[in-house]
Amino acid sequence: MTWSPNGKWIAFHSHREMSDDVWLRPADLSTVALAKVDGSKPDRRITFLGRGAEVGWPRWSPDGRTVLLEGARKSDGRSVLYTIGVDQDTGATTSELREIRADGFDAEMGHAEWLGNDGVIAVAKEGPGRHVIVTLPAAGGTPRIVHRYETEHDFSGLGVASNGRLMAFAAPARDGFYQIFLKAIGADLPAVQLTTDPSNKTQPAFSPDGARVAFTVWSYDATFWSFKAR
Repeated sequence: MTWSPNGKWIAFHSHREMSDDVWLRPADLSTVALAKVDGSKPDRRITFLGRGAEVGWPRWSPDGRTVLLEGARKSDGRSVLYTIGVDQDTGATTSELREIRADGFDAEMGHAEWLGNDGVIAVAKEGPGRHVIVTLPAAGGTPRIVHRYETEHDFSGLGVASNGRLMAFAAPARDGFYQIFLKAIGADLPAVQLTTDPSNKTQPAFSPDGARVAFTVWSYDATFWSFKAR
């Protein structure tokens, strides 16, 4: 999910109503509680990509005017980036869903983050096991390649520092685990491994001051249980 910069709204991804879309909810808990009492619905869907669209995690622009998301294009089902205008004071949409054009770029777009109010950075899949991180204007244009890497993890997320100079991403390390790496966005420098413990990581996110990185640890270990039937 993502909070509006003024703290009034939460945009989140949901599979409700037989569709995969982005919804808005008031961040004021009293508003949500009152809606439950009188039977009204505090949540409102703002995208209508349709069944099977597989919408990703939304992100609100720093100026509070636009929500960025990834979803399937209706014409061919390819994963692309979209923006939609939202008034962070009222929660009303101010513009229709618009695809961010990626000129000359043949890849499936994945999770994206804002770089200021006019640019975005995104993870894209060029082929099985082949991923690339690119930047491009929010208005559309030619992507600029920041980093290429190999991974079988298609939904690993991406974190960006608030100053727009550093990114965090998850990738396989030499130890066989998915670790968190850091890389400068605007400089031709190698990625630096941040974590080293023996566990798989995903979905990194920077703290507002850029001093810390949070991430999720996951495991595919299976456990077996038994119980006595009566």
